[in-house]
Order: sequence, then C-alpha cells, then structure tokens
Amino acid sequence: MIGCTTAGEITPVGYLEGSLTGVSLSGGGLVTASVLVDGLRDFALGNGDAAARRALAKLREQNVPAPTSANTFGFLLVDGVSMREETLVNAIYRNLGSIQLFGGSAGDGTRYAETYLYHEGEFRADCALFTLIHTTAPFHVFKTEHAPPPPPLPAAGVGGVSRGPREREATRPRPAPGRTRAVRARGRLRSVPLVGRGARHLRDRGRRAGAGHRGPAALGTL
Repeated sequence: MIGCTTAGEITPVGYLEGSLTGVSLSGGGLVTASVLVDGLRDFALGNGDAAARRALAKLREQNVPAPTSANTFGFLLVDGVSMREETLVNAIYRNLGSIQLFGGSAGDGTRYAETYLYHEGEFRADCALFTLIHTTAPFHVFKTEHAPPPPPLPAAGVGGVSRGPREREATRPRPAPGRTRAVRARGRLRSVPLVGRGARHLRDRGRRAGAGHRGPAALGTL
C-alpha cells in the first residue's frame, strides 16, 4: 500500500476534506515495483537515475515481459514542500524509455507546512515514492483541464479608439480548454484510468502537452 497526505479528497459522494480515499488495483497479470527516494533536500539527478533503474530491475526480477508503454506505467508521489518535483521527474523519466509517468505532490490542505508519504507501514517526509505498474489489462493515458477560460479582452483600444479587423480578431475570447483529452507530453507526468479518480490529476506545468507525443504530464498537488 502506498499513499500520501492531500489538499482534499475526491470521493464517491463528492469533494471532501479530512477524509480518506483510495483506489485498489487487482487481477491476474498485475505486478508492481516500488522504490523510495529519500533525502530530497539534498537530491541530485543521480539519485533519480538510480531510483528508476532499481524499479526496472525489481520489475524484471518478477519475470514479467520487457516493460514498455504497452504494458507498464509509472506512478510518482513526491513530498509536496520539497520543491524537487521537476528535477526528480526529469531524472526518472529519462531512464524509462517509452514508459509513461504520472503522479503528484503530497498536499497539506492550505497550510503548505508538512506533507507525508505512506510506504511500508510508515509515514515519511522529505522523500518520493516511485512505483512501476505492469499489467496485461489495457490502459489509456489522459489529461484533464480544470482552469477556467481567460476573460474576453475589450473590443476597443485605449481611450475608446476602435481597432481594425485584425486587432478585433485577436481580442476574441479564447475557447475553454478541453475537459479531457488524450495526451502524451515531453518531460512531465500523467493520469491513467486504471487509477481513475483516486489520484487527483496534475496540471501540466511544462505546457508542452500534445496529443500523440510520448511522455508524462506534470506533477500537481494531491
């Protein structure tokens, strides 16, 4: 069992705070390998490289077929006050080949003081937890958008001066971002239906998401 503290929980009865929520995965052909990354305050890229390689090695020790994006995905939880998310994602992801990665930062409500990860029966701080999940079941990577569209810009120039056709075209309201779309982006983290709503999704800080490209989405706060 793995987990983390949150800034709110998505549950069957809606959004709650101060509750517990979880997702379980089971079935034949499901194999996992988890690696704890300690000491994020003194984190170096080599620590992330080592974590990814250890997880891959632990998966292969369980005699599964070669891990690829067709049968394996990665899940990363990070201490939410460590400020090491992007460096850690970069270090781990560059060792995964085609395997995609998603996850999030542990939350602390609106306090942002202390966050914890749960691993092997203990809550731990200043750490990250990287898990590879190998499955024979189909899964699909997707991304959700929850930011509202920007407000429309005024149609007139400063001082009430009318704008030309091109300027008016440029000030039209932008369409709202899509609620859900298939995504593969470079260098960040993502979400999978196998995990569903239990891990609240993570906005793409890199702004480099695009359909049809290999890669993970960015970390967000859970």
